[in-house]
Amino acid sequence: MDYNELITDIEKTPVDSEGVANNIARLLRHAKYLESRKDTNLSGSREHDAPRDVKAFHLEMQKLWKGIEKFGVNRDELRRPNTVKHYAEGANLMHEYNLFWHIHSKYVHPSSYLLFGRNTVVYGDDPRRFFLATAQYYAARNVRDLYKMIEAASDSE
Repeated sequence: MDYNELITDIEKTPVDSEGVANNIARLLRHAKYLESRKDTNLSGSREHDAPRDVKAFHLEMQKLWKGIEKFGVNRDELRRPNTVKHYAEGANLMHEYNLFWHIHSKYVHPSSYLLFGRNTVVYGDDPRRFFLATAQYYAARNVRDLYKMIEAASDSE
């Protein structure tokens, strides 16, 4: 299957009923294809499939955190978590961050926008279309990236 047929341009992502249905059907076809491939395992447990070095690293980290806890250090209090922007920069996704995060954050966090905004604006057709388009965009991009990871793994063997 050709992953280039996936719509990974937000401006081309459909929002009409028929276009959305066709796009979701296309995404499902690609996801089923990836799942059926015999050269990769997308359904196994992370721990079971992890390379020996990764398992050893995780075991060592568990020992480290247990030792630190004995000194009364709470792991969760060591530092504040990184921001979404930090991860977007690291993944070279600042374009998507700048396009979507400001509206996403308004819906993720309780805000005056949600509490006091007009229902027709906050919960109307435009936000629904926006979230429908971005969900399709992220799904297509994730499926495309799975293809690329599988190809890279196949090339390295």
